[in-house]
Parts: sequence; structure tokens; C-alpha cells
Amino acid sequence: MTGPDWGRPRPSPGPESPGEVLEPVVAAALRQLSVLDDRGLPMLAAYWVAQGRDGEVLVELAGLHGDERKVADLWPAALVELGVTVPVPRDRLVALPWVAGQVAGGRRPLSWLVTVLWPPVYVGSEPDAAASDAEDELLDEIVYILDDILQFAERVVGDAAQRTRWWRRHGREEATRVQDALRQGEQAVAALARKDLTAARAALTGG
Repeated sequence: MTGPDWGRPRPSPGPESPGEVLEPVVAAALRQLSVLDDRGLPMLAAYWVAQGRDGEVLVELAGLHGDERKVADLWPAALVELGVTVPVPRDRLVALPWVAGQVAGGRRPLSWLVTVLWPPVYVGSEPDAAASDAEDELLDEIVYILDDILQFAERVVGDAAQRTRWWRRHGREEATRVQDALRQGEQAVAALARKDLTAARAALTGG
């Protein structure tokens, strides 16, 4: 397997509707990660109002259709009314259990998790933004290993499709390695859904 591309910028996963009621802080983190479509934000606000949460801006947001420019303007203030710090610190770690749960439940592919949780690249003029702790760095390592597994699997599938001479000699061995690596990836994702980063790393590295 090849090493990770450490300088690769975070790709965009593409916005989508959550399809479920999220906790405000999780929804805020997902939107920061470009996962949530702004058109679904009024529906989330309406759910929160129905749960008994209150706020003038929240109620106004809940009354919109979703395609208004005002949605993006109201969203931060509505979150503040709900007690959410904006922007959400360490958004990847906040969103982690939900994101990993989507993959563990078979609703999203592993590649989607890697895209959503890919470590951000900061420039030198952002001294505070670049600060991270051991938990952030551990998540970075896990995401890089998962990406490595996906690249390895893609390469082996390509070799199998082309029936190269190398594949005819080593195909069975490589297919077994891919299956083992993907199985480790599944175990790591299950641990990530529990926000157990130590267990996730152990599943991928064997220790």
C-alpha cells in the first residue's frame, strides 16, 4: 500500500439532507464540514421547535422553505439560541459518531467517511486554527490509513480487470490482503461510531 498524501486538501463531500433529526451541535458540525444542504436547515429547525426548543430566530428559520438566502444568515444565530458555540470547535470529532454510524449502518460508503473527515489544511497565517491535540492527530492517522486501504483496493481491482501478468501470479494473495484490509476498516469504523479512536487505530494497525 502507498503512503498518504499529507498535503491533499479536504475534498467536498457534497451537501445533502440529513434524513433524520440531529442534535444542534452535530448539525452545526456537519454543515461546517459541507455535509448538510442549507435547504434542509429549516426542516431541522422545525423539528427542534416541535421538540420544545425555543428562540425567535429559530422559529423564523423554521418558517422558511429552504431556498431563501436568509437561511444561511439565520443559521448561526439560531444555533446560538440553542446554546451551540459557532463556529463549532473540533467539528470533525463532534460529527464523528454520526458520520461513522452512517457507514457502519450501510447507508454510506467508506470513501464518503474519508472525504468528510479528511484533515483540513491550514496556512501559516492561521496560528490558532492549526492547533490540534492528540485526539485530532489520532483521527488524522486513522483517516489516512483508511484512505490507504481504499487506494490499495482500487489498485487491486484495476489489476484484476486488466488481468495483468503480475495479477495472474499474485492475484489470489492480493485479493486476500484486500479482504483483510477492508475487514479491518469495518472494525475501525465500528469503533469510530463509538468515538473510540484508540480501538479504531488498533483495528487498523494490530496494536
